[in-house]
Amino acid sequence: MWVFGLVIGPDVFDVNDAKTILNKESYRFRPMLLKRHMARVTGERGIAALNGKDWRMHRLALTKTFNPDFLAHSRVEMQKIAHQMTERIQSKILKESRGGSFVELDIEPLMKSVTLGIFCKTALNFEVVTGEDGMSPCPQATAFEYLSEQMMKRFSNPLWPRHFFYWIPTEQNRQQIKEQHFVRSFLTNLITEKRKSIEESHASETDKDLLTHLLKAHNTAKSMGIVEPEQVTDDNLTDILMSLFSAGYDTTSMTLCTALYLLAQHPQAQEHCVREIQNTKGGLVDPHDLVYCRAVILEALRMYQWLLPSNLFALPSEFRPDRWVSAEEGKEGCWMERSALDDSGEIPAANRSNLLAFSAGGRNCVGMKFAIQEAVLVLANLLKGLEFAAVPSFDLKSSNQVILHKPDNGVLLNVSTRV
Repeated sequence: MWVFGLVIGPDVFDVNDAKTILNKESYRFRPMLLKRHMARVTGERGIAALNGKDWRMHRLALTKTFNPDFLAHSRVEMQKIAHQMTERIQSKILKESRGGSFVELDIEPLMKSVTLGIFCKTALNFEVVTGEDGMSPCPQATAFEYLSEQMMKRFSNPLWPRHFFYWIPTEQNRQQIKEQHFVRSFLTNLITEKRKSIEESHASETDKDLLTHLLKAHNTAKSMGIVEPEQVTDDNLTDILMSLFSAGYDTTSMTLCTALYLLAQHPQAQEHCVREIQNTKGGLVDPHDLVYCRAVILEALRMYQWLLPSNLFALPSEFRPDRWVSAEEGKEGCWMERSALDDSGEIPAANRSNLLAFSAGGRNCVGMKFAIQEAVLVLANLLKGLEFAAVPSFDLKSSNQVILHKPDNGVLLNVSTRV
């Protein structure tokens, strides 16, 4: 139960009990304040807001969409976009190092740019346009970032009139409406064009983007009489795409940030990652070959859980849902600190029950495989050409922000070109 934004519910102290609850029930109660403010970002019919038949229909379509064919095709674009970002950072280092070997960078906006570029290309077959340096945020990113920040801001004091009423003629509300219209119009236009292309049989067999798969899955459901046409309108699909982007934008980009932050704190682990990457064959990396890099991503997810837990219950402390592992308490728990991490690069067996970043049961993250694949491949391509070192005066800290953790002062690292 939520009371003025606070979570009240039973504590679950056993891991298996927590998983039983998640596996048992797919219904999710959404408090009025949560629904009101989230609807201004992801729409009223985003996948997280649905229940019952509507949820099952869209969930089934999304499950079919994130198929092995789509995942395999998306690897090429993931690595291409990550490689482009690596080259841009190398150019920046060359210009700004002033005879030194590294520059101090806030990698948070850079990882967000990569994440957005991958989503737009693999999901929508659309290439984002950035600034002249190739690192400045594109208009879509700027608009969505504003909407996300506004949602967090309004959640922090949801009943304050300026936050609760969207019709009050304030600069904040005018900007909210403007950015929301821009993002939704962008997505709606893409959906309309793609739907028309499919209906006229102009969609090429090489169109492997998520939107094409999603529309075809919905068309199949309609032809079989499983759903009514009004259940899969362009507006509905816009809400679904907004939900997917909202779920993966901050979480994936910040997982990459914390993975690089951990590797900067543990140079030995970073070198093991690099050796693993160098041992892969061919120009394109197979994520299944990157066992060590995957372990780093999962450890970053365990130690820095960006998405706060469900309002159904309070999770046990070992899930670390409402705080991050501090430097002191994390040393013993982080496998990067253990003696097993020797020249062989052996990875201690992970305790999977301590990781709940993707939830469990019917409401688990439908894009989990996509997100992990993306994080592993981007990490590998960045480490191919760049070396990351800790900034002595910087400590990664976060303020608890209702739904998402946000770093207080970015994510600062010393970055140099790998020789």
